[in-house]
Amino acid sequence: MDSSPTEGSNMEKLDLEEHLKRKNVIEEGKYIHRAFLVYKIYKPLFSDLKLRIHKKLRKIFIIPSLTLEDVSMRRPLRTVGNAFVENAFKMIHTELGFLYDVLFTKTTILQSVVGIILRSICFLSTFAALVAFSMVVGKSDYHRLDISITYLLLGGAIFLDIYSAMSHAFSYWTLYWLTIPSKWVDKLVGRSIVSWLVVRRAGKKEMISMAQHSLIDYCIKAQESCWTRILRVLDNEGILEKFWWTSWKPVNLDLKKFIYLHLQGKFERYRSERKTDNGTIENKVCDVFDHKLLSDILKERGDHTLQRYRTLLEVEFKWSTTEIEFGHSILVWHIATYLLFNDDKKGDSGSVPGSNCQISMLLSDYMMYLLLVRPQMLPKGIGEVRIRDTRDQIIRFFNRKKSLTPNDATSALLGIKTDETGIQEFSRSKSVMFEGCKLAFMLQEFEGEWEGDLEKKWQRNPEKKWKMMAEVWMEMLTFAANRCEWKEHATHLRNGGELLTHIALLMAHLGLTEHIQVVESGRFTSDPHLDWNWDQLSDLANYLA
Repeated sequence: MDSSPTEGSNMEKLDLEEHLKRKNVIEEGKYIHRAFLVYKIYKPLFSDLKLRIHKKLRKIFIIPSLTLEDVSMRRPLRTVGNAFVENAFKMIHTELGFLYDVLFTKTTILQSVVGIILRSICFLSTFAALVAFSMVVGKSDYHRLDISITYLLLGGAIFLDIYSAMSHAFSYWTLYWLTIPSKWVDKLVGRSIVSWLVVRRAGKKEMISMAQHSLIDYCIKAQESCWTRILRVLDNEGILEKFWWTSWKPVNLDLKKFIYLHLQGKFERYRSERKTDNGTIENKVCDVFDHKLLSDILKERGDHTLQRYRTLLEVEFKWSTTEIEFGHSILVWHIATYLLFNDDKKGDSGSVPGSNCQISMLLSDYMMYLLLVRPQMLPKGIGEVRIRDTRDQIIRFFNRKKSLTPNDATSALLGIKTDETGIQEFSRSKSVMFEGCKLAFMLQEFEGEWEGDLEKKWQRNPEKKWKMMAEVWMEMLTFAANRCEWKEHATHLRNGGELLTHIALLMAHLGLTEHIQVVESGRFTSDPHLDWNWDQLSDLANYLA
């Protein structure tokens, strides 16, 4: 590679913060520049391309500055602050914002002088047409309705042009360009206006809500709602019905922190654990890329968490995780989570135990939404058939009941006994209703512990159960994020982006992806300096091994 870096050839001096400092980027806009440069590094992933990089460039490719703070992946989990987590998700959202503009808008075209000239000509032409029409229409005998429609169309076109210009002015691409100091920008816009634009853009929430779908709540409402019958007549494939019963809940700070700590814990395991030749695990900090260990960690979908709790559970749960199809597992755990949530809520007089319980419900309903509405983002299976059979089975079961509440439905389902007549009916279809109830029975036993020295008493502690269940759901979520194709992640950006996409990109930042491989040798083997230049990322292929 013909490299003539302007910033020197010492890798220790070529970190991202030093680069931004030398370019004199305004303080408010540094997060935009961080995200833009990192976006250019990770953009090939969204074409499902695999990157092989040299070990000496590992820090820049796999762990660039995730946040406004100095990121050190060796910091203890308990020291991760709220601001750190918020900034990490802010970085991810900004990167996806750049990608969205490239894929679905004309923002990048309008960054050029030619683009600005063409936009100006289009706007002025529409405005001139409106002025000309208002001058001519009074001299002609046109119908008032025709005149009104014409004014409406021309006014609408001008409004859309103005709205498009405002959106372009607040886009990340425009702010990236404005936050680079130059005499021309200072004279035309002014540093204070640029700072205000950046602060205003940064004040927007990066993720307001996440989709939710509760299968049992749907079954309760479906048997009583006239809208369900109407939708089934108008929509045989059930597309409208899926969205009709979808709700939205905020992605709160507790959930973000839980996600980040879980992923950081996986990274710490990958960094410190190594498999020996006989298959045992040994703890040893090592930076060598271990594809087998990484693959095993990314395949975890609840089994690792259940294995850690095995001494307390004293039962085997593989039948609900690794021994069945992934969509099947989601349905079983979704039903069990719903039943235990309402059962605990009823038992505690309406109170809900702890944040882990809330996180479990959020992730459970979100995974159910993905299985129902976004199945293409999950591993292939017969999830649609299982959902249909399970839904029909639950509705038939509830038909004997009238005016059900969630508590009534929970009591009825938890009242099913394994020796009850008609259980064989479940095995003849793809319904997982009985399996979900069975899992709920088994998990109910894991919510207490013996306390006291001399006189031991059994103390109910449901928070321990919910902590385990939240970790199981998080493993399922990371498994789905890793298995979803990057092109599929990019496609759904047009709908606002999924939480699954944010998690997948965050995993890539931490090196938890098989699409980025660290190698010992490559084209740079003979180059002791491995010159790196942040201004030459358009030639990214030159930095790959």
